[in-house]
Amino acid sequence: MSKPLSLTSPGLPVQVRHDGQKQYAQLNQRPRQKRHIVGAAVFVGALHVALLGLVMSAREPQREAMPVRVVAAELITSAPAASAMPAPAVPLRPQPPAPARQTSAPRPVVQPVAHAAAPVVHQRVTEPQQQPLPAAAPAAPAVAPAPPTSSASSASSAQQADASPAAAQAAADGDPTPRAVAQLDCTIAKPAYPMLSRRSRESGTALVQLRVDVKGHVDAAHVVASSGYPRLDAAALDAVLASACAPYREHGKAVPATAKVPVVFNLSE
Repeated sequence: MSKPLSLTSPGLPVQVRHDGQKQYAQLNQRPRQKRHIVGAAVFVGALHVALLGLVMSAREPQREAMPVRVVAAELITSAPAASAMPAPAVPLRPQPPAPARQTSAPRPVVQPVAHAAAPVVHQRVTEPQQQPLPAAAPAAPAVAPAPPTSSASSASSAQQADASPAAAQAAADGDPTPRAVAQLDCTIAKPAYPMLSRRSRESGTALVQLRVDVKGHVDAAHVVASSGYPRLDAAALDAVLASACAPYREHGKAVPATAKVPVVFNLSE
C-alpha cells in the first residue's frame, strides 16, 4: 500500500491518497467559494456606495437658480447740510407800507396823420394900378344930369342914388380912384371844391374883395376874411377872378369900383 502524500499548495493543502483516488472536488470548490465571496463583497460595497450617494444627495436640497434682476440706480445728490436743519424762525418786524408813487397818466401818443400834399394854388392878387392923373381939362359948361338911360340893375341904381355929391364931383373931374360900393352887378363863377378839402371835410365862407375896371373886368381881388382853410381861400380867389361884372356907372359914366362878395363852400352841395 502506498503512503499518503501531503501536497502543499500556495492556497489550501490538497491531500492525495496513494490509493489512486484523487479528490479534486475540494480543489475546485474552494476557488469558486472565494470568487463568490469576493463578488458578494464587491456587490455589497457598491450597494453601500450607492446608498451613501443617495443619502448624501437627499441631505443636500437642490438649489434653484435665482433670477437676475436688473435694478436701475439713479444718483441723487444730497441736499446741503444747511438745508437739512432749518434755522430757527426769527420774528420779522412789520415794515411800514411804502408810500404809493403817484404815477401820472400816460400821455396819449399822437399818431402822425399822413396828409396828401395839397396842390399849390397861386393866389393872383393884383394891386390896384395907379392911373396917371389926366391933365386939367378946361371947365366944361354945367350940364344938368341926364336921367339914366342904361338898363342898370336895381342894386346899381340904389348905389347911384346913395352917391355923395363929393363922389359925383370927383367923377366929373376924372378921378380914377375906385368907388367902394356895397354891391356890384357881377356873375360870380362857381368855385371848384378842392378834392382834398372835401375828403378832409373842410367847409366855410371866404369873403373876397374885388375891383372892376370901367369895362367891368375883375382886375384885382384879395381875401379879406378867411374861411379857415387856405385851400378854400385859394379856390374862392380863383373863382372871383374868373367872374364877370357889369361896369359901375356914376352919372352915366363908368368908373372903377370895389365890392366884397362871399364865396360859400358847403359839403352838401
